[in-house]
Amino acid sequence: MLTPRGWAFSKAAYRAYLGMYEYIPEIARHPVTYAAPDTWATYDAVAPVIQEAYDVFCAQIE
Repeated sequence: MLTPRGWAFSKAAYRAYLGMYEYIPEIARHPVTYAAPDTWATYDAVAPVIQEAYDVFCAQIE
């Protein structure tokens, strides 16, 4: 369950976020995004991308 703000962020950023996978080496090296392993290394590679997108989103709505 998401908060209203979380829902708005997901709705605003999800497509762009998926497009960023090709620029994250830990994801891009796999034939499909879902083949990326569920590891801390993958998380550490993806988390900054999500955080940056969230920061931009917050700056736009405030």
